[in-house]
Amino acid sequence: PAPVHSYLKRIQEGRQTHGFDGSKNFNKWQGQAREALIELIGLRQMEKQLAGLKPKVVIGKADNSLEGFSRSLCSIETEPGVMVPFYLLVPKSADSRKPLPLFLCPHGHDTQGLHSYAGAFKDEKHREKVLGKEGDIGAQAARRGFIVIAPATRGLAKEVLIPDPKNRHGNRPCRAQLIHCLLGGRTPTAERVWDLSLIHI
Repeated sequence: PAPVHSYLKRIQEGRQTHGFDGSKNFNKWQGQAREALIELIGLRQMEKQLAGLKPKVVIGKADNSLEGFSRSLCSIETEPGVMVPFYLLVPKSADSRKPLPLFLCPHGHDTQGLHSYAGAFKDEKHREKVLGKEGDIGAQAARRGFIVIAPATRGLAKEVLIPDPKNRHGNRPCRAQLIHCLLGGRTPTAERVWDLSLIHI
């Protein structure tokens, strides 16, 4: 509708500081835009707040009974008190003398997402739902020779939800996370990028 279009156009005018119009050197533009993005989403603030953090990693026992790969449920402390679980899937054909490609597969809006992607089904109904849409993408990648890290996505997986006990956000943990982040000068994107950057190091 015209009023909405007018509103959106008005608030965006003059705000495209880092838009690429083709007249600039791409690499220079990309570097400047990346730095601005890191600052705007709050990742730079997280880097400063968490400088010196020594992540604690717990590697779980490997399940070697699977076809084509082993799977371990692990966890990493990405901030003090924030434990992010992740599955590590390693092809059985892995040779320690040859590097394998790494596949990072964070999930979206699915409280069972890391389990779904890793093929670690909670019950038969979960298995049918995931396999029905070929949603076990981490397991598929591991069978094809990738080392896979399938982490819980902060604010979306039930293991790392931001609770909404007073139902201020419609009982939507992702929205609760967004509001808490914005009030603290962060974004959910920054928190998720931070988590992934520590997990794959």
